[in-house]
Amino acid sequence: MSTARESPSRVVRAARGLLLLALPWYFVAALYPFVIELPRWERNAARLEAGALVLEAPGRVSGPGAVVVAAARAARHLELELELVPARRLQHGPARVFELGTDHERAVLTVGQDGEDLVVRLRRPGADPSGTPPLRLPARFAAGDAARLALRVTVTSTALQVACGTERSELALDASPFDAWDEAPTLVLGDSPIGERPWLGRIERARLTAGPLEVDLLAGAQLGLDDGRFLWPKRWRLLLAWRFVPPVVAKEVFVNVLGFLPLGCLAAAATRRRPLLVAGLVAALVSLGMEISQLAFAERMSSLLDLLANLCGGLLGALAWRVRTGMLRPR
Repeated sequence: MSTARESPSRVVRAARGLLLLALPWYFVAALYPFVIELPRWERNAARLEAGALVLEAPGRVSGPGAVVVAAARAARHLELELELVPARRLQHGPARVFELGTDHERAVLTVGQDGEDLVVRLRRPGADPSGTPPLRLPARFAAGDAARLALRVTVTSTALQVACGTERSELALDASPFDAWDEAPTLVLGDSPIGERPWLGRIERARLTAGPLEVDLLAGAQLGLDDGRFLWPKRWRLLLAWRFVPPVVAKEVFVNVLGFLPLGCLAAAATRRRPLLVAGLVAALVSLGMEISQLAFAERMSSLLDLLANLCGGLLGALAWRVRTGMLRPR
């Protein structure tokens, strides 16, 4: 006579063994390529020396930009003068020499180095919130640390003009850009407001003019030099903005459901009682562990949608096992 305490059947024992072997591989697939990326503290290496801002390592000076925006709107005119000595021929990002904005994706005006090119982004009608597509001056930094660039960037209601030495470039505007600007952006030299786009070199002149407002950004207390800052991974910022529910990609949902079908099937086969409940708990716990672990790894994105899709896959796998055992049960 069989009892409730008899040892598991051969199928149950095999399913439990396979389940234990499968669990590590789910985490391998979830965390590959295993590049750890966590918030980190970055020291501000900028220093003011003989009236110039020296950036031999990532650093910045920054301050509020609301007064500049208000003055530019009132005057319908903004002019920025810069004198630069780059530390490297190639810098990417674009590496921000100057930015008036809130983050990488939302800026009023950006002057940066992208490879050897000088790049100027202006938020305007027809551009995205970061000012892309930019006005690009090719090979302005080709001479590397031997280059000394004198720039004048002028914004009016009808054009963006950039003078670099004897070269002049202009981008005609369909409408005035000023009304689309944020009212209280951050003004930064040497990086973006949230970091991660440092430019290396010397800024020997940085002057803003907007109507009656004239500001020497390297003089006095116009911009502050902080000790450093925490740099938060971009995917963390996106997840918080999305509230952990990113845009739905049908292919990814399908892959997550399909990937957890075997796990649900094994979990259901590994128990004799309440296989659906057990499979749901196993799928939920494994998926939750994967999503939490992904927070620490670059190129991985934690998502409530993934958690739900994985749970559905596990339950569907358990249902498939129940259907299979029901079909094989003697009648």
